[in-house]
Amino acid sequence: MAKTKELSKDTRNKIVDLHQAGKTESAIGKQLGVKKSTVGAIIRKWKTYKTTDNLPPSGAPRKISPRGVKRITRTVSKNPRTTRGDLVNDLQRAGTKVTKATISNTLRRQGLKSCSARRVPLLKPVHVRARLKSAREHLDDPEEDWENVIWSDETKIELFGKNSTCRVWRRKNAELHPKDTIPTVKHGGGNIMLWGCFSAKGPGRLIRVKERMNGAMYREILSKNLLPSARTLKMKRGWVFQHDNDPKHTARATKEWLRKKHFKVLEWPSQSPDLNPIENLWRELKIRVAQRQPQNITALEEICMEEWAELPATFSETILTSLTCSTETSELTSHRTPCRSERGRAAPLSWAAIPALHHEINRSPRQTFSLKVMKPHRSCGQKQDETETRLRTRSCSITPSLRIYTGFLRVLRFPSCLTKTSWKEN
Repeated sequence: MAKTKELSKDTRNKIVDLHQAGKTESAIGKQLGVKKSTVGAIIRKWKTYKTTDNLPPSGAPRKISPRGVKRITRTVSKNPRTTRGDLVNDLQRAGTKVTKATISNTLRRQGLKSCSARRVPLLKPVHVRARLKSAREHLDDPEEDWENVIWSDETKIELFGKNSTCRVWRRKNAELHPKDTIPTVKHGGGNIMLWGCFSAKGPGRLIRVKERMNGAMYREILSKNLLPSARTLKMKRGWVFQHDNDPKHTARATKEWLRKKHFKVLEWPSQSPDLNPIENLWRELKIRVAQRQPQNITALEEICMEEWAELPATFSETILTSLTCSTETSELTSHRTPCRSERGRAAPLSWAAIPALHHEINRSPRQTFSLKVMKPHRSCGQKQDETETRLRTRSCSITPSLRIYTGFLRVLRFPSCLTKTSWKEN
């Protein structure tokens, strides 16, 4: 229930004066336009405490002073991997003794929550530029083009245990900020290695890679599984094949084999496994496999095949729907608002996984833009509502209501029903 507006001190004193004059609570309420229950509460307070002023709040005062709150907030902002024990010791040296629970509650009131750090690829500037170039090239591709792509990748499925996690303090929707993520690199190993593919029409074939994969083995996998998957999925003529830039995939022999087979290959930026929508399919598969708790490698392989076959085609279609949400960046212009300090333009920022639009918007520390979003009406799905969201960029963060993902914009309030978006400068 929303808190009502507090009565002024003059109004409360009038209520007491009218009560002393012999008027009833109902009459006082009608005369002053105040609810009868409010009038009664003020009169009871006056009779008990002989005052109409606000009483001091109940309960113990905060253990951490406002200055201490700013101190620990500043500490976790500079180093999100700071533990609660470190903050307890820091405050204790300053003369304030608190528990870890108090630290958690204080940071939570500041909008900070302890979360597992997201693992993202380790990107160099050349990788960021390649991802930005790829995003711009496919920015306005229609949905039909993505429906005609077969996506492929390899993954490992562990038999027992989970990868270790690292918890960080971060704000909502800031999971992809470099300080809140753990960079990863490509490496081998794992209990079972799988190769699979899918399209908007559903999952394709899934096979286990029993030996260390090389170029010859990869070409054999494609020859036995890629074309049959395309037939099973009933792909249209001119369908496109996607794979990443693994050395086995980009080998001269592999490229020549694909050329002779007349397969169209989607150009893919290096070090970008997180952009491949098949990662969502792998995650769903791993969740389903973990729920069945296989006890050996043989059972693990069988369960993987069974769960892969049971993945619904609608799930694949949903994954690719989010990829087709694009933005019109033609109206986006760079404009710098005068700042107090004129020591130069701030350096462009490039987040680990969202360099496309954030890189352009954050060219100066003070900019404001508006995002106009056209979304279908919830009642009938035909009419369209236009919603305008004002966003203000800061030196190290993007507005929390948006997630910009390598050129593909997703509005978190209605991510699955975007029809058109456009930027404009305020």
